[in-house]
Parts: sequence; structure tokens; C-alpha cells
Amino acid sequence: MGDQSRPPHPATGYPAQPNPNGYPPSAGTAYPYHTSQHAGPYPFNYNSHYPSGPQPPYALDANSLQRANFLRRVVGVILACFVMAGTILFIVWLAFRPQLPEFRVDSLSVSDFNLSSNFLSANWDLKFTARNPNKKMTVYYEDIQASILYGDSELLAGTSLAPFTQDTKSETASKGTFTASGTFVDDWVVKGINRDKSNIDFNVILVTRVWFKTGSWRTKRRILRVYCRDLKVQLLESSSHLGNHTAQRLSSGNLVRAPKQCRVGF
Repeated sequence: MGDQSRPPHPATGYPAQPNPNGYPPSAGTAYPYHTSQHAGPYPFNYNSHYPSGPQPPYALDANSLQRANFLRRVVGVILACFVMAGTILFIVWLAFRPQLPEFRVDSLSVSDFNLSSNFLSANWDLKFTARNPNKKMTVYYEDIQASILYGDSELLAGTSLAPFTQDTKSETASKGTFTASGTFVDDWVVKGINRDKSNIDFNVILVTRVWFKTGSWRTKRRILRVYCRDLKVQLLESSSHLGNHTAQRLSSGNLVRAPKQCRVGF
């Protein structure tokens, strides 16, 4: 009891050093902790702008799924455009449906026909009719080439015909003239003509570029071939005289069965 009334002793020695952390000293009741030996701020991390690690798998899967969906949409749009274009063309084709023109030979006459050895001279006059069976489409013929043959391969003469245009449901008459002047022919042609004598079969082939048009819509140009076969011409022989000598023997004739339908195709 007597010690409690005694006054406290004054503090002696050096004064207490301030806390080096700049914070007031902790109370005796604070939770104890260990302080670092090196005081100051944390060192700067120079690699802080790089990702700390690989992205999670679900992030990569989401990006791949987005790209796949985009590609599927692009492919779908392209396929839809093709289907729409094909449908439009099919509807147009059903609406107009161009039909092939029709050809027939009305007459074929031969004059000054002379075959001497393997050399042939003759003139042919061809008349034919082209018909456009289409109700809505006009037909245009360009660059028409005509040939007359013996058999399927022996070309006797050829010529070019004038281009023309056909309105719907119309017919156009045309003609062409062929001339052979000393044309060489093979032996089998000579034998065939001598065998047939007065009835000779000729073939006529027409090759032309055609296109169809209705309103502002038109087709592309295509090659049309017309085959007129087995055009039988009956020849009548005649002789020309010079004084007391026979100069040459000439024959002329016309198509036996006319008109003659032709086969047409692209």
C-alpha cells in the first residue's frame, strides 16, 4: 500500500527513436506481425502489360465458334444467290422457251454440169425457206455459210448468204448460188456420178450464228446447223457444137421432189 503513494521516477537516458516506417508505434494490444527488413514501395513490374498466362480454353472455343458461324452465313448467302438466279433463269426459260427455226428446200436447179476426168464444173441455184415457230421471240441470223456436197464429205462448192431477221410466226424466203469451175473431185465421186447418171443426190449444209430476242431480253449467240440431205436432181444431157465438132457435153436439171424438209440443230 505504501508503494502506491510514491511518486514516479523521472525517465533518464536517451530519448526514444521515431518509428522508421513513418507510422505511430503499435499499441501493446495489436496483433504481432513480422516487418520486412527493407522498407519502401514494391519494385515496378516491367512485364505487367503482358498476360500473366494462356487464355482459358472456353475463350478460344468462343472465338472459333464465332468464325465458324460467320463462314456459314457467308456460304449460305452465296448459295441463296445462286438458287435465286437459277430460279429466275428457269422461269424465263419456261415463259419463252425458244424453239428451233424450221428450214425447207423449195428448189435446187443445176446448169452447165460437166464432169471431165476428175474435174467438175457446174452452177447450182438454191431456194429455201426459213420459218420462225416462236410466238414471242424474234430470230436473228448472222454469218450464214452454205455448202453443197456430194455424199457427206466431198465439197463441191460454197458461198455466203445475206443475213436476215425473222419476226414471230413468220417465214423468210432466201436463195444462194454456187459455182464450181474445174474443181478437182476424188475417184469415188466420179464413179458415183457416172453410176447415178441422170439422178444425182446432193447435200446442202447451212451454218449460221443465231440469237433470239424478246423485249429487252436476248439469248447468247449460238451456232445453228441446217442439214438438207438427199436432194435428188434429174439431169438432162445436152451438147454444144462448134462447126462440125462437139465442143462439150453439158447437163442441167431440177430437184425431183420438192419441197424437202431439212434437219436443224445446235
